[in-house]
Amino acid sequence: DLVLPTVLHVFTHFKITLYGFGCTFIKGAAKALTCHDARWVSQTQLADFAFSRAHNRLIDIMKKEAAKGQVEMFASAAKE
Repeated sequence: DLVLPTVLHVFTHFKITLYGFGCTFIKGAAKALTCHDARWVSQTQLADFAFSRAHNRLIDIMKKEAAKGQVEMFASAAKE
């Protein structure tokens, strides 16, 4: 079984845990259900967005796993 990354981040008054999720892009547009905006982007396009330090840690872990062949990250998520 594939274990997806988890990042624990501690703030001054609380802590959060971010979980990486695996999914397969088949077709269509992302749909924002519980947020203002959602879209599929490529790994290269991630640099165009501002992420928190915790999110960047999670993204870095996922990139390392993808480089090792553990996960297929952003393979067909978006056209560059």
